[in-house]
Amino acid sequence: MVSGGEMRAAGKPDNITSVSVSLLENNVIRATCEGPKNVFGRKRRYRAYLRNTDVKLPLNDNCDFEFRDLSYSTSYTVVVIVFNEAFESNPTTGQISTKYNDKALIGFLCFLIIIIVSVGLFMVIYKFYVRRNRKSRSGVNDDMMLEANAIYMNARPPGWRHKAAR
Repeated sequence: MVSGGEMRAAGKPDNITSVSVSLLENNVIRATCEGPKNVFGRKRRYRAYLRNTDVKLPLNDNCDFEFRDLSYSTSYTVVVIVFNEAFESNPTTGQISTKYNDKALIGFLCFLIIIIVSVGLFMVIYKFYVRRNRKSRSGVNDDMMLEANAIYMNARPPGWRHKAAR
């Protein structure tokens, strides 16, 4: 509005001066910006989206946006524009990359270690079980088994002499 109650025609807003993008979590991006001095219209609304994706946020009164549930280890270009209900400013961009999902990797490694330790423990217990059952199968030790055809007598072997007889 100009003095005297006249309406000024809406025009194209000035460009956003700067966009700052930061990583809040491994797959969460926050974008903030400094708006233009002149929007040449009644309202100042901001819109942000990620280039080459379907992720678009609704119009916002302040320039503070948060993109959640993004892909891990991916580079994104955040595009921010200002809107005055009639025209949009030129897009201002900022780039950032999300990080790898380290929590899932740590969880998988813990699961893998538990499985390996469980299999190793099972093998050790199985070896003890087999050894115990082999010994208790019969009351006679396999090394001490006597031959079935041999004839044993209670006599001294040939060539044996008593020490005192020498």
